[in-house]
Amino acid sequence: MTLVPSVPDSPDLFRLSVPVPAIDIVLFTVADGDLCVAFIERDSSPRKGGLALPGGIVARGHCLESNCNDILERKAGLHAAAAVYKEQLGAFGDPGRDSRGHVLSVVFWGLVPESSLATAIAEGRIHLVRHADLGSTRVCFDHANLVRAAKARLDERLATSTIARHLLPRRFTLARLQAVYEAILGRRIDKRNFRKRITSLGLVRATAAFDRSASRRPARLYEMAAAPPRRF
Repeated sequence: MTLVPSVPDSPDLFRLSVPVPAIDIVLFTVADGDLCVAFIERDSSPRKGGLALPGGIVARGHCLESNCNDILERKAGLHAAAAVYKEQLGAFGDPGRDSRGHVLSVVFWGLVPESSLATAIAEGRIHLVRHADLGSTRVCFDHANLVRAAKARLDERLATSTIARHLLPRRFTLARLQAVYEAILGRRIDKRNFRKRITSLGLVRATAAFDRSASRRPARLYEMAAAPPRRF
């Protein structure tokens, strides 16, 4: 793994005559049945103590992907950051988005199981905010807008791909898959219609294994299909 040096937020950096290149990361997970976003607490001004997305200044000589993986490891505790599902969302460069100066941010968004964030959450490095509470939660800079843009992209990908797999173990019950869809969509789904829909689309395939952890009748385990489905 190539080590990416951390670039300090020096005031001199923001006095440059060109925009400062940065990366911000919108990391989604599902916790207690809700879609949540991972935030960190800022340890320096401006907005010291406020909630912000994991991010940082782009280090010279390293590609955006390497910078993104380094931020995920340093600030979100994801030591296998390269394996985290992530996509580039776009660039955001409104001159007034950061009070220190003109910051041009390349935004990534990704999905990660809550278990992968457990250590960082326990250590207080990561704070989960329910997506439904975003409007009533004060977050720094324009990061609420970045989350909204990432959520719109997530909704698009959920309807046209098997992207939900990144919030699930390799094998899962249909009930658990439905819970992930409900968390992302923010609404309840009829059980019978959901199962009929995902099977007709070829979204999943049944395995020979069963989940016997519950006291009720064992539930069959499924895997995501390799081929992308038609629109959900």
